[in-house]
Amino acid sequence: MNGWKKSISVATMLLVMTQTQSVLADAVRPAVAIPVMAVTQGQQLRITGKVQYVELEGGFYAVDGWRLIGDQEFMQYLGLPVIVVGTQFDGMSSQMVKAINVKEVFLGALETNPVRPVLPPIRAVRDLPASFTVDGGRVTFDQGPLLVDGVVMVPLRAVVTAAGGAIEWIESELTAKVDLNGRTVYFAVGTDASKLEASTGMEKVSMTRAPQLVAGRVLVSADALSSALGMSEIVNTTGTSLGLSTSQAPDRRTGFIGVVKEIEMGEKPRVLVVGDKMSSGEPSMTWVYVHGDTEIALYCGGVESQGTMDDFSVGQTVEVIITGPMNMSYPALAKADKVIIQDVAGEVLPEEEYKLTGTIKELQTGEATRILVDGDIMLIWLTVNKDTVITLETAAGCTDGAISDLVVGKGIVAKLTGPIMKSYPAQGTAASILIKQ
Repeated sequence: MNGWKKSISVATMLLVMTQTQSVLADAVRPAVAIPVMAVTQGQQLRITGKVQYVELEGGFYAVDGWRLIGDQEFMQYLGLPVIVVGTQFDGMSSQMVKAINVKEVFLGALETNPVRPVLPPIRAVRDLPASFTVDGGRVTFDQGPLLVDGVVMVPLRAVVTAAGGAIEWIESELTAKVDLNGRTVYFAVGTDASKLEASTGMEKVSMTRAPQLVAGRVLVSADALSSALGMSEIVNTTGTSLGLSTSQAPDRRTGFIGVVKEIEMGEKPRVLVVGDKMSSGEPSMTWVYVHGDTEIALYCGGVESQGTMDDFSVGQTVEVIITGPMNMSYPALAKADKVIIQDVAGEVLPEEEYKLTGTIKELQTGEATRILVDGDIMLIWLTVNKDTVITLETAAGCTDGAISDLVVGKGIVAKLTGPIMKSYPAQGTAASILIKQ
């Protein structure tokens, strides 16, 4: 027992230190019963840091204390700064270390490769929608969507065709190949993970339920439309239709992401940006110089608009893209090619914060205004007070909103502040609310 405790202690110390043929129908065969394995839907994560190898319990690669799980060759990134996108692994493991199912890996601050935004997932466990639309046009089906054990299964060919994509049925492999918006994805009947072509090779993308053949059509779980095909859901007020969009937020180059802690104006204006913890345990700190050629952008709801130095305020989250070398002093020094201000409302963010995406289900007014939000992580009553910053997303960007803009059926992104009461529904307070279009 003492040895076991020692192993766990060592693990903790190390983590702190490292911190094909196309046919008219997808298949001319009857529906078949497919054994299905449920997939745990973990929390979506974006982790930054250097890839390190931890020699513990057989060894594994890690970033910022998170064990990396996936089919990628993590060794090629050893010692390099990266941004890792994936979902939290909630299964059992003998290594007893928090882990992430890796979907994508991007090289860090000195790279300029585009990063696809992490899209909010389309829920598969839901009531069966009465209709489907893609970019505003209604989708027609010969074999309609089905509700299977509470999971919405969507005919793949109809949706892909409506979105302007191409689909090919590979009979020998019982696989549908989809080309859509620059993505090539393979859906194999009976396999609960699709395969996405990427620069690093094939990447597996989990689905709530394995694809099935019904009346000669391949049906996939609704979540695969976002996680594999990159579509997003358009929130509607009736709840009877599932609106899908193929448009995505503009690609943004990689860089380091942090919070503005200090601003200096004058002849050489600069902002102090505090980022993730380094291997020493100390937070990274960088003085970012904003010169005449630096592009300042305000990012809100997938829309970028031009900003100025006056738009900076303490507490904002920013993404910094640098030009040239970085002086690795402490704080580090860097010239910015572009700075993207992500919190356009300018509110000071709390040290501990939860972010919630969901739909307003109920509105209560009186001495206190509350909204019941069916969120991606919980059902919660949110109190809206005088300090809550409300922002409206529009086609041209974002504008100031008011409590009167909070309407049942609207989609929102809320940042929570203060304690959360773990009742059902949960209860908390909104620091800010972005009302989606």
